[in-house]
Amino acid sequence: MNVQPTTHRYDPHMSAISAKRWARTVKRHFGFLERDFGMAVIGTDDHSNWETTVTYSGTASAVVVRYSVESDRAEVELIRLVDGTVPPVPIFVHADTPINRGWLDNLLAVREPVAAEELRHLTGLGHRSVERTLRFEAEALRKYAPDILSGDLNGFVDIERSIRQQVSAHPPRITLHLPEGTQQPEVDRAVAKAKTLDPRVAVDVRFYRKPR
Repeated sequence: MNVQPTTHRYDPHMSAISAKRWARTVKRHFGFLERDFGMAVIGTDDHSNWETTVTYSGTASAVVVRYSVESDRAEVELIRLVDGTVPPVPIFVHADTPINRGWLDNLLAVREPVAAEELRHLTGLGHRSVERTLRFEAEALRKYAPDILSGDLNGFVDIERSIRQQVSAHPPRITLHLPEGTQQPEVDRAVAKAKTLDPRVAVDVRFYRKPR
């Protein structure tokens, strides 16, 4: 699912930071989740070069604070627990896909569009940029998501509304890039393989010119 609010170019020279360092940074801004909402850190993860995460969880909801190289930003994900656990991320979202995860951006888009627009411009992974973004996101959580943090999951209606609007405007698609001259049987096999991920997702084929 993970519908991103914006897209940034991945810098191959960057890598995610250590979970220990990220947890210390996040705690300075999001420690209120433990003090005021009874949440606890249930996990950290720095196994990927693309991101480092800290996950806070209560009895009904969770918050993931992510250092994302791919998105070139610090970002916050809100989660509705399923049977007391963090649900997996769906590969694609359809009209009937349960929405149990969404960005803080999705919530703000419905509850406070001005703040959502401000957050959209808070990018960068330099120290000052990260501190500025985390400060803004922590304050936004306090102000606009106390119901979800307290376990009232009716607030997820707003997150779901935002995500479904995005999916309606931009349905999921798979794009295959194949070299010019690829024979049709090979194209068909590639499309069929892509369809195994989700037969309901359209597959586009693009051809590129191989270098001489």
